[in-house]
Amino acid sequence: MVIPQHLLNGWEPIMTQVVGHYLLDTWELTAMRAMTTFCSSHPLEVVLTAFGLFPAPDPTDPLWLDRMAHVDVVATLYPVGALWTTAMCLDGLYRLHTYQSYAVAQLVDHAQALHLAVQLRDE
Repeated sequence: MVIPQHLLNGWEPIMTQVVGHYLLDTWELTAMRAMTTFCSSHPLEVVLTAFGLFPAPDPTDPLWLDRMAHVDVVATLYPVGALWTTAMCLDGLYRLHTYQSYAVAQLVDHAQALHLAVQLRDE
């Protein structure tokens, strides 16, 4: 998997190669490795823009600007707390994606079973 170069920041592309048993597991592992690579390559960006990794739908939103206005001050005054908060947010995001992928996998399994039952009933 190759994550292309960012248009504005000029960061190098992130390349990772993963082999997995199931496609869904492979995607999750690839995303996790890409995020780990990004975070280790750009620690300052991770600390100073904790929620900036995932851009806001509207960067000019006053609530977003108010929330992000003093992140650099917090990171300077309490870097351990800022880094801990970033790690907890990324952990929460990872758990959310994990639970969503499990839910989608179960939904697909149920849909396939229902489809098979309907086909067998019609025959």
